[in-house]
Amino acid sequence: MIEGRAVLLGAGAGAAALVAVVAVVARPDSATRGAVDGQVLFVDKGCAACHDTADRPAAMPGVAPSLVGAADWAGSRIEGVSAEEYLTQSIQSPWAFVSPAWGGPSGPTSHMPVLPLTDDEVAAVVDYLLGSSSDGQG
Repeated sequence: MIEGRAVLLGAGAGAAALVAVVAVVARPDSATRGAVDGQVLFVDKGCAACHDTADRPAAMPGVAPSLVGAADWAGSRIEGVSAEEYLTQSIQSPWAFVSPAWGGPSGPTSHMPVLPLTDDEVAAVVDYLLGSSSDGQG
């Protein structure tokens, strides 16, 4: 049973990475499109495949921690690290800190892809996540 779930999670991570690569190739650079939209990036880069937010359920529920209500919990994950810093670190180095809400058989060290995001794109996704409210456990 665990092996089957691990295969499913691996396939899901591969699909999310493929979505991210396709999004990068199929869409022009964000600088040429004007303002960076964190919600659009969250979907286009594949984040929404595994993570949910207050306004968007994950395409594959249960694969990754919920990001609902990030503004409420992200600043308390690591002492001395702000919500913005925590989410930025989690996007850029997903293996640096494993969420206490994560209960899956594997974690970000094997399934969370490092996405090709500029600093402006990371900031836009973080702003989007901090603007998503409601109870959550990311």
